[in-house]
Amino acid sequence: MTSTITTTPNLCRAAGVSYRQFDYWARHGLLGPISAPGSGLYRIVDDELVCAVVVMAYLTSEGIPPASAIAANVVAHARIYGLTGRVTYGALTVNLAAIGREFRDRAR
Repeated sequence: MTSTITTTPNLCRAAGVSYRQFDYWARHGLLGPISAPGSGLYRIVDDELVCAVVVMAYLTSEGIPPASAIAANVVAHARIYGLTGRVTYGALTVNLAAIGREFRDRAR
């Protein structure tokens, strides 16, 4: 995975979530470990965290609770492998490549 760096406001805007929502997920450990330098609104984030936020935004928009095992599994997969391929968890299949394409289109 590449390591482009962006700020939290840019990430939230592109992922379609508010800073408040991002901060809640981060504070409650729902995005996995965050080693981003800085704090607050202008924390610098890497691609791994971008993938986690984008996938979490998608899952919650589909009605999957952020604290569920499904969300944790899919977000962990996205953090490791990026927005490529598909993840199947029970009856749910998440097309990470499609989520990545949609995210990149919004980020432009």
